[in-house]
This record gives sequence, structure tokens and C-alpha cells, in this order.
Amino acid sequence: MLNGDLNYCQEEDILLTAYSPIDRGYLLDVPTIVDIADKYEFTPAQFALNWLISQKNVIAMPMSTNREHLEENLGALELEISDSDLDILEDIELPEEILFPA
Repeated sequence: MLNGDLNYCQEEDILLTAYSPIDRGYLLDVPTIVDIADKYEFTPAQFALNWLISQKNVIAMPMSTNREHLEENLGALELEISDSDLDILEDIELPEEILFPA
């Protein structure tokens, strides 16, 4: 993912804000995320959001006006992910158009 940028922010104690933390739905279809989310009986969105907010100096601002999605986002706070599953997520490669939208 954006490990270089995230590492820099963490080293310099800069707060990173994720305004579209679920990458406009891209992460919901990544097989690795789907598999691990199923293992924990959470949705892929909850799993991806939980991973993101577990990072040092990262806050997420998922946007939704849908009550179900808002409740789903809050459910991400309840998940405890094993270190081995977190390590798997570190290796997911995102396409450039997701990382740097036009």
C-alpha cells in the first residue's frame, strides 16, 4: 500500500487522514481481504477499516449517509486482528489509479 508515505508520517509524528478508507469499494473485492474477513465473521469493509485505524497516526473518515453502512463502519472497532493476518494485509498491492486518483 502506501507504506513509504505512512512510514514517513509515523516517523515524523504526522497524522495521516484517510478520507476514502475503503478505496471506493476496491478493497471489498480483494480475495485476501474477503477470506480473512470471513474468518473473523466481519464484512470486508469492517476488516479493511479496522486494519487502517490500527495503524499508528492514522485516522479514517469513511463517508456514508446510509444507516446500515454507518453501523457497519462502527462495527469495525470491535474486531481484533491477529498479527499474522495483519502481516498478510501489509503485502496487498493496490493499483496506481486507486492510490492516486485523477
